[in-house]
Amino acid sequence: MRWTVPSFTKPGVEYVVEHRDGEWTCTCPDFTFRRRVCKHIAQVQQELSRPRYVAHPMVREGAIEDREYQREIAQRALEANTLVVLPTALGKTVIAELVAAEVLHRYPGSRVMVLAPTKPLALQHRESFLRHLRLEPSEVGVVTGEVNSREMVWDNPSIRVVFGTPQAVWNDCTRGRVRLEEFALMVLDECHRSRERYAYTRLASEYVRKCPWPLILALTASPGSDEEKVMQVVTNLRIERVEWRTEEDEEVQRYIPGVKVSWVRLQIPEQYQLIRTEIRRAIESRLRELYAAGLLRVPMDSVNRKVLVQLMARLRAEIDSGVKGANMHYMSLLSSILSLYHALELIESQHVHSLREYLKEVMQSDLRSHRMLARSPDFQRIARMAEYCSVDHTKVDALCAIIDAHLREKPDDRVIVFANIRHTAEVLVERLNERGHSARLFVGKAEGKEGPRMTQEEQMR
Repeated sequence: MRWTVPSFTKPGVEYVVEHRDGEWTCTCPDFTFRRRVCKHIAQVQQELSRPRYVAHPMVREGAIEDREYQREIAQRALEANTLVVLPTALGKTVIAELVAAEVLHRYPGSRVMVLAPTKPLALQHRESFLRHLRLEPSEVGVVTGEVNSREMVWDNPSIRVVFGTPQAVWNDCTRGRVRLEEFALMVLDECHRSRERYAYTRLASEYVRKCPWPLILALTASPGSDEEKVMQVVTNLRIERVEWRTEEDEEVQRYIPGVKVSWVRLQIPEQYQLIRTEIRRAIESRLRELYAAGLLRVPMDSVNRKVLVQLMARLRAEIDSGVKGANMHYMSLLSSILSLYHALELIESQHVHSLREYLKEVMQSDLRSHRMLARSPDFQRIARMAEYCSVDHTKVDALCAIIDAHLREKPDDRVIVFANIRHTAEVLVERLNERGHSARLFVGKAEGKEGPRMTQEEQMR
């Protein structure tokens, strides 16, 4: 990030202060020749540390800290159906509140719908909106499976914001209680749940069909471990734009709570490296087709999932507007590439068993993109290589050694290990117990998945 700061001693002279990769620089002589924090850097740091608040007719004074990335995302979300992917604790709800505030201000007679998967989360959103926006309790309503007088919420014109769970709202839609055309904005929290038959998908489709000027804001911190699922979200929710920020993006780094991180660099096993090389070749061969079609213009080494998901959103918008043709083929191709990116992540970061299970899911899937991918010779070659690989990932032994050393020094300590994939966690528990530790697996219900499950009571114990 860059700021222009006037000189303290020379009228008309300005210096440029920059903050990049955690380092501060300034073009003033004091910093240039002495390499120390100057007055200009100190002034910028002081300004940044001073909280600023959003000034808006619908936002309570001093209620929402003014963060540039939230403001920019909210502004873009007002222009098209948008999927916002933002790490936990960086303010997805605030972005929804900023968009809702502007919609309610622009269109005084309109209403806003905010949906969340569970009643507690819907009520939490209600409290946040009341705390931050200029809304009275009488202007908000809640619709969940446990509310009996839901018709009073839908029929009350003074209620400007409705909070609810998707299934309850969908049930009311099927009974003709909901006039979706009255809602100028629909917010879908935890939207990674929007699979084909989930109520979010049905509501989004019905909302776009009935509302003359629909606006959808979908929020998630976890769009899906499989990027194929990202495409499903984009397609199912009629998404036209993707706003994706990660913890590595400079604009959000200053808002991430400080955590001491120690990186341990490891070389993956040789068999894993061979599989990784094969997956990379498969990705590159498909990317070349997108380049040949003129759909990608950034250098190949700059292509990542964010670029591909944004391209998918663009193609989806064209398809929805009637421009189909080759776009359908390229959507399937993009989906195949994203599936290969997920396979690449698995072989680099997880046990090979996780890759085998994922490839099996692809081969058994009815999705067109998965069928196309599973028939390809390079995919079948990758599957065979994974099937015959039988070694642990190097980080299994490395992690066990770290825990061994820590508990030798502090035998009364307890250690918690997080793993993205259930099977990786199972392998770690097995290996740690083989070394004499008392390790236990802590997992959720994992609906639809095989393997051990825990009830909420078991988790509490």
